[in-house]
Amino acid sequence: MTIEKNIFQKQRPNYSKLLSFGFHKENGHYLWRQQFFADQFLAQLDID
Repeated sequence: MTIEKNIFQKQRPNYSKLLSFGFHKENGHYLWRQQFFADQFLAQLDID
């Protein structure tokens, strides 16, 4: 089991909060992307 799965295994997303935070739904997943440091880094979260 990955660290992420171990930490979040009992958590359930609040989809309305995800959308208000800036996630968008794409192919059945909720995605959020953010560029950092003059577009040198990209943070990407994918919730399915």
